[in-house]
Amino acid sequence: MDDFGPLSLLFRAFSDGDYALFAGGVVTTVVAALRALGLTQIIDKAWLKWIAMGIAVVTGVALGIVAQTPWLKILSTSINVGWCAIAAWETVIEPVRHRMRDARAAKTMAAVAAAVPATPALKHLVDDIDDPEKRGS
Repeated sequence: MDDFGPLSLLFRAFSDGDYALFAGGVVTTVVAALRALGLTQIIDKAWLKWIAMGIAVVTGVALGIVAQTPWLKILSTSINVGWCAIAAWETVIEPVRHRMRDARAAKTMAAVAAAVPATPALKHLVDDIDDPEKRGS
C-alpha cells in the first residue's frame, strides 16, 4: 500500500485509529477536489465558511461514531474545530495572502517602471505605487 503515497497514509491513519490525521486528510482532499473542479469559483465566498463548518461537523460526527465517542463531545468538538478553522482563515491566512499579493504586485509594477523609459505619462503610475493611499492599502 506504500505505492499510493498520501492515500496509503490516510488508510494507515484510519486503520491505526489516528482519526484526527485521517480527518485532516479527508478535509484536505475535499478542498482540493472542490478547487480542482472549479467549484470554489462558482460558490459565493460568504458561503465558503459555512461549507467549511459543515465539512468539519460531518467529518467529526463520522469519526466520532467510528471512535465510539459520546454525542455531546462529538458535536462540541466538531463545531469548535469548524469555528477555529474559520477564525484561522479570516485572521491569519487571508490577510497574509492579501499582503503577499500586494507585495508581488508592487514588485512587478516597480520592475515595469524601471524597465520603461521615464515619461511624464508613466510617472504618475510609479508615484501611485509608492503612495499607499493611492494604492488602496
